[in-house]
Amino acid sequence: MFKRKSVASYKMNIPSQVISVWGPGGNNTANYCLNLARELSEYTHVLLVELPCLGIPHLCFAANVLDRNNHVEAALTEFWYKGEISLDNIHKVDENLAIMPISAFANPTNPLSLRVELDVLISFPVQLINSARMKGYNVVIFNCQGQLTHPMTFFALKNSDRIIIPVNEPSTIAFSLLNITKLIYTFKASPEKFIVVSSKNVESISEVMYIKNENQDVISIKSCTDSVDKIIKYLFSQDKEDTIITRKNKKSKVKYNKYSTEELSNNIKEILDDELLAVNKSKG
Repeated sequence: MFKRKSVASYKMNIPSQVISVWGPGGNNTANYCLNLARELSEYTHVLLVELPCLGIPHLCFAANVLDRNNHVEAALTEFWYKGEISLDNIHKVDENLAIMPISAFANPTNPLSLRVELDVLISFPVQLINSARMKGYNVVIFNCQGQLTHPMTFFALKNSDRIIIPVNEPSTIAFSLLNITKLIYTFKASPEKFIVVSSKNVESISEVMYIKNENQDVISIKSCTDSVDKIIKYLFSQDKEDTIITRKNKKSKVKYNKYSTEELSNNIKEILDDELLAVNKSKG
């Protein structure tokens, strides 16, 4: 039996769900991920994974887990050599919550993600999801710290049901919107996947969190306070009142096509090539 917090929780139906928490502006989202995972674990089994895109350990310090054996690099190494993920390297917080952080002893100047093949990085998020399902974890949360061009970040976002983007500073807001726009129009992600959360100025942020389609119709991106209670209420509760703020313009409906993994991989490589070309031109 799972723990129940209140009578309101009986309205909560937690289906199998993959959630990515992503700070495209480089902000540390580990504490937010941990709070979200702890809250969700009141209702179901949750696995929280910090993807080693940049190799910078945040979650281990947020959760106070300094473990030399149980970390995400061990799972990535296992998948690299054996083609499977046993989840023997998770750290159990309690009966409903397990975490897989980047090792506190990792070397950020030479992360494991720089040494493994591209195909391994592309397939790792999906394999983790499948392994978690087999082990009974109903909700998988990815803490993504890489840029959109990093294969693990990209394919975690692609295979997520929801993408939560914490923002606060103006520069973070602008860069987040730029990445959301790229995901929607270049990679055909649905706008419904995205929720922008902030601890302040949510109504003001909601007024700038929109994109326009080819007909110049406004598509609003949902914004919410960064309270994990309200996020979970919006995602899973039958009562969603007063949880989400959107721009007051009417949203347009746009049809989105699905890309194959091969096509998406080619698009990532094209973006990487374009960025490298831009860097070389600036150096010249």
